[in-house]
Amino acid sequence: MASLLLAVLLLLCGSGHAYVYDRCELARELRYTHGISRSDIPTWVCIAWEESKYDTQAIGRMNSDGSADHGIFQINDRYWCDVGSRGCGVSCATLRRDMDAMMRCVRMVHGVHGFSGWTTYPRCYHPRSVDDCWGEGSRHGGSSGSRNALRRHINDDIFHNMWTNPTVGCNQQSGLFK
Repeated sequence: MASLLLAVLLLLCGSGHAYVYDRCELARELRYTHGISRSDIPTWVCIAWEESKYDTQAIGRMNSDGSADHGIFQINDRYWCDVGSRGCGVSCATLRRDMDAMMRCVRMVHGVHGFSGWTTYPRCYHPRSVDDCWGEGSRHGGSSGSRNALRRHINDDIFHNMWTNPTVGCNQQSGLFK
């Protein structure tokens, strides 16, 4: 019964944290939300595709050393997440649900290893251009990407608040179940 109620709440309040970007939406988020230089964005978009197919919840298959990779940029749990004060100092689960935390960790990995911190980087030496993602006359290259990013952030907030404060549920976030 409880699992049925949870499923109904998730359907009504939002889909939670799982999110799969489209190519241009990721390019715009990297540029406008995370300040990645426009010249590096094609490489980052390529790496995200090669690593996770743009899926923020991706968990790679077990590596030969017993570690696994997490999130849209497949951050390794042996060195970077779930390792206490070493690495990024954040849980791998957080990297799979929080793009800000993911990008802070990506910057740390990149600061130490450059793009070669990702084994897929050789396939991204000459990445596909993302010039078609910027659009004419619009800072964000159109409204659908902005709407999707806003919807994703609202859903994340609702889901987070439901789990961290179960007495609130959907009431304050969406007006449901008042």
